[in-house]
Amino acid sequence: YQRRVHGLAFIHKACAVDVQEVKTSLGNLSKSMSTLVKELNLREQEKKEAKMTGGNFADDYFSTKVGPFYEGAKVKVQNVRTRCQQVESDLRQLGEYYGEPPATFMPTDFFRNLDSFITKFQAASKRKQNK
Repeated sequence: YQRRVHGLAFIHKACAVDVQEVKTSLGNLSKSMSTLVKELNLREQEKKEAKMTGGNFADDYFSTKVGPFYEGAKVKVQNVRTRCQQVESDLRQLGEYYGEPPATFMPTDFFRNLDSFITKFQAASKRKQNK
């Protein structure tokens, strides 16, 4: 029994994660990254124009540091976005499996109910063992 319940420890953590909040945060992050790309592109354009007109363009510390950071972050954000889509799909399937209507299925409520059941079951099991 204990091994099975211990294997469900992730349920408590699932209560705190709202996929919609993750999606909203990803959207905000994507907007910020778009702003960053615009700034990097603007600086690159200014650099090209300075070269064409024979002007002097000072070394751009911002672009040399932020450009590589952006390239790495872009891949990571896309990976999180892909994983988030997979989680959404998995949660839809979970709701369907348990007979929940897709339009009203709330994963956080589902996991809270499951966590509550596990907690009460553990308490009842301990009371039974103590008798």
